[in-house]
Amino acid sequence: MPNVAQFKRVWLGGTETAIDNHVCALRRHRPMAFADTVTDRFEYKYPIGSPPAALGDGLARRLTWYRRLSGPMLDWYSMEMICRDIGLMHVHFGTDALYYQPVASAADLPLLVTFHGHDAYRFPNLYCGLAGKYLRTLFQRATRILAVSNHMRMHLISLGCPSEKVQTVRVGIDLNQFAFQPPKPGPTTRITCVAGFRPKKGLSDLIEAFRRATVDRPGLELFLVGDGPLRPAIEQQIANSHLRSEVVLTGHIPLQEVAQILSETQIYIQPSVTAPDGDREGIPATVMEAMARGLPVISTRHSGIPELVQERVTGFLVDEHDVDALAESILLLADSPQLWEVMGEAARERVTRLHDIERQSAIIEQLYDELMTGMDTAAVHAIGQFQQIPETKVA
Repeated sequence: MPNVAQFKRVWLGGTETAIDNHVCALRRHRPMAFADTVTDRFEYKYPIGSPPAALGDGLARRLTWYRRLSGPMLDWYSMEMICRDIGLMHVHFGTDALYYQPVASAADLPLLVTFHGHDAYRFPNLYCGLAGKYLRTLFQRATRILAVSNHMRMHLISLGCPSEKVQTVRVGIDLNQFAFQPPKPGPTTRITCVAGFRPKKGLSDLIEAFRRATVDRPGLELFLVGDGPLRPAIEQQIANSHLRSEVVLTGHIPLQEVAQILSETQIYIQPSVTAPDGDREGIPATVMEAMARGLPVISTRHSGIPELVQERVTGFLVDEHDVDALAESILLLADSPQLWEVMGEAARERVTRLHDIERQSAIIEQLYDELMTGMDTAAVHAIGQFQQIPETKVA
């Protein structure tokens, strides 16, 4: 079984379940993760290598602060690649790939890079655009680039990535973890959003739209699951809008509790926007998970989201920052429980077709084979089938 090294500087952040799911789903390649820092956010089912703490002292610490891999750490990672007979490096996030690219060069390994979101949209704007020029060096040196949506693929090409080098491979989720439970009417109508409290999540727009909807429609409640730097501002907006009894802030909670909240939810909402610094979503995994459970979704025409959420088929889409349209969509869906199951079934079918972890992992493993052997396999053709997604209609 070939050995493939999965790389990320911090393994893993609390919202990076998609990366953990990807590694666990590999069947024909032995996964080994490598990172400067390993968190305890997940129960990892695969080995993770991390440099000895002594290598992070002194000059090495200062170099890594500037996203430069120090000599001692480069030597350590390179020797690990050789001693463990690694055949390919798969780095998650383009920013981390810039940091680890010297390891691939030193160990003479093919380098596969997956862009996920901020690395494609926010990072290139930093340092007066110099970060974008820095990113182009990665486009030249990487063997293959993966984007999680067609929108991101075209954006990377606009940044200078050769079109023949970048391909769309969508994030996969384990559908077995999400029981199909179309919503049923209850004494209240629950709207849920699972998101970090950051500008690109559009939570300020959501609270204002929800306030307007409650004026015309009593019996609505909003659950905001997550936390982040904007929480004080969100709490103040909720207080100023007199919504303390209608809006519940759960903070970070275990996945089992998130699942329980979603099982009692009628509408899932994700009003993502382009942040002032240019940061955008890829396609939020939380939207995939809500659709897998059979929930209708209200979201925005933002980044790759319209590639998943279909207007009036699996839910409703509005323009970014269009609070009036967001409020109208809430009212329309809240007052149309006959749509919930129909849209929920279409949502489950959609996410099964585009984001099933087994199918997506098989595509990536074909690509691993191609890159490690240098042969022209069927991987490119298989991946190409998913680059253009035809719209389906529900009668």
